Amino acid sequence: MADLNFYTLAAVMVVLSVGFMGTMVRRGFYRAKKHQDEMAGEAARIGFTFESRSPMLRHASPFSRECIASLAQTLKDTAGRAGSSAPDRYTDLVAESRDYLDFEIFKKSGRIGYVMKGRAAGTLTTTLADYTYVEGSGKHRTTYQQTLAFFYLQGKVLPAFLVKPETILHKIGAIFGYQDIDFALNPEFSKHYLLRGAHEPSIRALFNPSILNFFSKNPGWCVEGRGECLLVYTHGVLVQPDRIKDHLDACAAVVRNFYKV
Repeated sequence: MADLNFYTLAAVMVVLSVGFMGTMVRRGFYRAKKHQDEMAGEAARIGFTFESRSPMLRHASPFSRECIASLAQTLKDTAGRAGSSAPDRYTDLVAESRDYLDFEIFKKSGRIGYVMKGRAAGTLTTTLADYTYVEGSGKHRTTYQQTLAFFYLQGKVLPAFLVKPETILHKIGAIFGYQDIDFALNPEFSKHYLLRGAHEPSIRALFNPSILNFFSKNPGWCVEGRGECLLVYTHGVLVQPDRIKDHLDACAAVVRNFYKV
């Protein structure tokens, strides 16, 4: 009789657990669907196109290749409207994606929920997407969500670089040789930001006093540059639909600093 009661209790617990998990999955699905619907509405309001993915398929493929395909199509369309032969450069999306996949953020195994395309601040060709990735496992598993903004700078040739907020781990790493490009003339920038890249002389030339002053006064930005593309985001910040326009304007303000170079 005692064994029967034990198995009955175990069965009840299993049923309750499955029901609870099902409820949580459904809630997550509807939250994601609601978020996408709100983003689609905001995209239409600000004149952007919107490409959604089913919340149930969010793990179907890495973020990087899908976003790069969207970006490449945007570049191809832009070049075509300008009457340039440049569209030929974007016909092979796999080859074109290689440089962009070198961005540090894409070294994480991530996924997307939507892609928006349009023009920020009236002139900047932009691809916007949310990006989620996981680090660690078990009790140390952490999920990061952020909104990424790609900007295409036609005619620019940026050296590959990464600038992001500096942490205590970066400072310790620098003692043991971890690269951090500092500027003696702007200690505030060097205090708040980590700057890295393969070709230091080109990066130092790019980060003129105007750009250094901007970042010194505006902490928290993550920016990666390579060729004609600039990626701007704030780590761990997923922008809500009613803040997209303001966020795009803020990102455009970052990008405009590089147009002064």
